[in-house]
Amino acid sequence: MATTAEKIVENFPHKTIQTIIGQPTYETLAILHLILNTNDASVHSNRGNGQLGLIFLTLNGAVYATLSSTPFVPPVNPGQNPDMSLGVTGPQIAEIRRKHKEALDEFTTYSNTDKALKSQLIAAVEETYLRAKRHKYVGYANVTTKELLDHLYVSYAKITRGDLRDNEARMNQPYDSSRPIEVLFDQIEDAIDYAAAGKAAFTTQQIVNTACNLVYDTGVFIDECKVWRKKEQANQTWAEFQRLFTEAHQDLQESRTTARSSGHANFASQESTALEALTQLANAATADRTAMATLTSQVQHLQEENSKLQSKLLVALERLAVSERISPSRRTTPSGRTPRRAAFKHYCWSCGTHSNHKGENCHYKKEGHQDSATTESKMGGETRPTISYRRSSDRRN
Repeated sequence: MATTAEKIVENFPHKTIQTIIGQPTYETLAILHLILNTNDASVHSNRGNGQLGLIFLTLNGAVYATLSSTPFVPPVNPGQNPDMSLGVTGPQIAEIRRKHKEALDEFTTYSNTDKALKSQLIAAVEETYLRAKRHKYVGYANVTTKELLDHLYVSYAKITRGDLRDNEARMNQPYDSSRPIEVLFDQIEDAIDYAAAGKAAFTTQQIVNTACNLVYDTGVFIDECKVWRKKEQANQTWAEFQRLFTEAHQDLQESRTTARSSGHANFASQESTALEALTQLANAATADRTAMATLTSQVQHLQEENSKLQSKLLVALERLAVSERISPSRRTTPSGRTPRRAAFKHYCWSCGTHSNHKGENCHYKKEGHQDSATTESKMGGETRPTISYRRSSDRRN
């Protein structure tokens, strides 16, 4: 039984559509168009490939061809009464009436679905932008939903030749196989819709060739592209392309997941080996540090002993020098005279005059020693010379 337009609207996925405020644009029309496509695709029809419902009512013929290799032939009005030729029998009459009713119901459903879609479109767009398609007496009765959409796109989408070139460039953007395959499908379909709105629809062959080139260029779908190109051209539809490469992409993802799992296992093994090597290196380093600590301690001890020995040596040398100064009789000259040492000019509070050092540098300071004492100001210090200058004859007496 045929369904009225009102009843059809009640069964649409989108029963109401948000109104476009002001002048339509491509973006707002594209949203409206998508909703209408969804609604008429939900109404069953055996025409076309039998899987797209009545989406033909709102799709450009070239776009529909990308979805189905079987063309959609709209039903025709069979009239209110069946054609009864003379000479037909009773059973034949019954069959003729049955087929007529089926044809009439199909046509009525098709026609009423278009009316339902048209009522939604008219309600969603301000009257100003549709008035050019309205007849003075019958309004929009003799215009289809598709014709209204075409009028809106041509008048308000403002798609130029430059826009169409840019659209084709977007369609040919490289695809990254690490992303979902649906990203590529959306890229292609957005370009399809835009070109159709600009009255420059792509053919099915252009669409599938472009898509095939994009997946081929990824380098991971080489075999699948070979399979695709061997298909009969009648089977090279956009829908079939999507089916084939959806499966291919799923296989690719599974293989990558397996490879990652294997890679993790190998990494774990390598990590264990590396950890063992690091442990051995750490142990060796610990042993080296222990040996180095021992060696460092020994070096420090030797340095301390060497410092002590140097201090003792300096003291011994100083004492020797003093001893030589106070024992001049032990040395004689060839003439038998006691050598006169160089007369030193320094004064030392503890050692006396003619000292070879200043008081502040004396190693044998007596109690009360004054570092600042001088020859002129002895400050109560020793007045005798540090070394006696007696002649040898005096020493004998």
